[in-house]
Amino acid sequence: MNWTATLAIPGLILLAAPALAQDAPKVPAAAQGTAPAAPQDPYSIYQGGIQEVVIDEGGNLYKQRVYQGLVPGRKDPLPPATKAEKVIVNRIGFEQMELFSRIFVVTSKPVTPWIYDNFIETEGKPGGIYKITMEIPGADIPNKNDRFPLVTSAFNTPVMQVDNEVTKGSVKVVISLKRKAGYLPIQSDGVVYIDVER
Repeated sequence: MNWTATLAIPGLILLAAPALAQDAPKVPAAAQGTAPAAPQDPYSIYQGGIQEVVIDEGGNLYKQRVYQGLVPGRKDPLPPATKAEKVIVNRIGFEQMELFSRIFVVTSKPVTPWIYDNFIETEGKPGGIYKITMEIPGADIPNKNDRFPLVTSAFNTPVMQVDNEVTKGSVKVVISLKRKAGYLPIQSDGVVYIDVER
């Protein structure tokens, strides 16, 4: 039978009874105003050390390792935050389907965009342009050729034009309509579709 004990200094020392025969912890040199010295006894638990030992029935310490678990009340430094990978918009396209017109946006990884419209504000306003907006936080369009608008007014579709706006924190894909029309957003892996009724 093996016993496992966790030792933490400062704090309570939890040991099975046979282990009490081991040497008592030594006071570190730093606490006496001198430079710290390496512990002579490999099983000594010195100030600030947290170790895990395995004890056999004879009270012999035969395995020692750094304790990997959590210690309540101990404030370990958090690992440095990693910078989030920027989402790249690889392509913005338009496709004419039988019953609807499809606008699609291809990204470097799956995203959760915000999709909204201005239909209520535009309703009843002379000269108002209905718009559907897809906003992708943390995205960019590095290829400047992909930033040109898609002019679709010549097609049999309510979609007049598809523009994009690149800001420091996001990419907006703005769909301007000739008239108010129903639409359906669809997401599939790294592609977001907006199907607009014809």
